[in-house]
Amino acid sequence: MTIDYRFASEILRARTEQKRTQEWVAKKAGISERWYKSIESGKVRPSFWIGIQIAAALKLDMNRFLRDTANGMDDSSIE
Repeated sequence: MTIDYRFASEILRARTEQKRTQEWVAKKAGISERWYKSIESGKVRPSFWIGIQIAAALKLDMNRFLRDTANGMDDSSIE
């Protein structure tokens, strides 16, 4: 499984709506603020487990961002 392209924009939206700092989310996710900024800006995609930690910190449903790379399916092909 990989995290899709929407993740960066959604964590930015959630963080700003919740009035949280990048530092706060990074600390909750157990990563550096610098790494979190790279993820939020879309420069890098997080690993599955880091994505889970970030989503949990922001109370987001991680299932929205997952793609099954093993069989080439993503959520757009599921009806």
